[in-house]
Amino acid sequence: MRHHPDHIELVSDEELVYEDNWALFDQEEYPDFFPEDTRSLRSYTSEDGHYRTAFATRESTTIDGVPEPTGICLVKDETVVSVTETIPVDKAIPANDGSVVAIGRDATKFIAFDPTGKLVLEEEFESNAGPITISPDGRFAAVTTAFPDNAAHLYDINQREYLGRKENPSTTVVKFLEFEQVTDGYVVNTYDIHPESSLASDVDPGRTEIIDRIPAAPISNSLEFDGAGIVVEGETWHHIKKETMEDVSSDLRIPGVTLDTSCGRVIEPLHADLIFQEVQQARQSQYEICSDCKSGLLSYPTEKVEKQGHKP
Repeated sequence: MRHHPDHIELVSDEELVYEDNWALFDQEEYPDFFPEDTRSLRSYTSEDGHYRTAFATRESTTIDGVPEPTGICLVKDETVVSVTETIPVDKAIPANDGSVVAIGRDATKFIAFDPTGKLVLEEEFESNAGPITISPDGRFAAVTTAFPDNAAHLYDINQREYLGRKENPSTTVVKFLEFEQVTDGYVVNTYDIHPESSLASDVDPGRTEIIDRIPAAPISNSLEFDGAGIVVEGETWHHIKKETMEDVSSDLRIPGVTLDTSCGRVIEPLHADLIFQEVQQARQSQYEICSDCKSGLLSYPTEKVEKQGHKP
């Protein structure tokens, strides 16, 4: 499976093959990365089995003391097709098109490459970043973080865009995630523990179930806003901006007073079913926010959003 690491023996000649997992490299094309005829590296395989990564988790030297650079090799059908020197990485997963996502060994840097080995995304995290995944077609990537952020971050690799952050609804951190193809695209499924982990039989069965299903699409920032809420003839509440509330008297339920909502309606508080003076009260109530108010208040990040810890 693509999410389980293996080792691969890279050789300059088939006569040097002594392992089941192997691939050939051209030593003339990559002399610095392959100072000797063989090199054993860690590996992950694409879902369709055609691509594999081969990468170094730490710097090393040959027996003769020659440095062996860290980097990621892309292997297609037993042949190394690209080599990209990078920082030491802990994991590098290929897609069916040869795109690759990787996480640095220091667990703070997330990187993505196109099928030619060209760097297309690079992101630094304050929280430790761990589980990563890439959609089978190589379009989308996701990485999750530990506390204090404790969230999933999604990217569109083809467009080189950040799609947003989705906070983990669990009190634990995500240990595994994977893309699932659905009718209208992909979703990312997150887990507390890998469903096929050797530990699965020893833990609460609930820990192997899906924690969250996140559509591979732009994710709006969480609704952080102030103002008031007002309910009129229904089960939804409308948002009133703070500036609007400041322009009216404290007594809202008098004839003639009107309020402009974020969705463009004009409401007379006199006829309101319920008025929330603080917007947080409305958000915590049994009522849903008006969909038009909500769409007008949401924003979509273009750069990484990360929750920071409290500094002393």
